Amino acid sequence: MLRSLRVKLDQPTIIHQDNHAAITMIDSNSVDFWRNKHWLVRRNYIREEVENKECKLKYTPTEDMIADMGTKPLNAKTLKIFMGAIGMRQMSS
Repeated sequence: MLRSLRVKLDQPTIIHQDNHAAITMIDSNSVDFWRNKHWLVRRNYIREEVENKECKLKYTPTEDMIADMGTKPLNAKTLKIFMGAIGMRQMSS
């Protein structure tokens, strides 16, 4: 997406992942993941991007995944922490 917008980055894009199995499948040279054949195309694309230093995978625990703010129901405390992490604040009435 950034390429299509002609954005040039000096450093690789960090992809936060909370799934150790997904990281292992990206890093592995094995094709033993026969039950995940549908995933091979995506895996190979991301692997190429990692090899080209366009992106970098980083394990992030589930409780620290800010993207969950838009995909999962969160308790008020966690939501407030995540909102602060992306610069959102509550508007006063």
